[in-house]
Amino acid sequence: MEGGYDVFLDGVVGPWFLPTLLHEWNAVARVAYVILHATLAEAQARVLRRDGPATRARVHAMHEAFADVGGYAQHCIETTARSAEEVRVEFIKRRRRGEFLLDPRILLP
Repeated sequence: MEGGYDVFLDGVVGPWFLPTLLHEWNAVARVAYVILHATLAEAQARVLRRDGPATRARVHAMHEAFADVGGYAQHCIETTARSAEEVRVEFIKRRRRGEFLLDPRILLP
């Protein structure tokens, strides 16, 4: 929390992109990183409800890209078969404990 408020970046940010982001945000004191994970079937069902069938291949590609999070497993929240409220509660609890904080000096490969 810098300046009394939190700033969130919501998007597809894989671990492979963290060095670039942290380099750009060199003035930021604390950066938390969270990966919301669902099974491929769950992700496809959610996108199908939201966007229709044309996005199926894209969902598969993104799910595959996040299949191996390497040393960032502690930054994952499993969302399959969970409500948005359940995920929110887990996020807040774990964030308060500092579980999602990154050390910009030690980036995992």
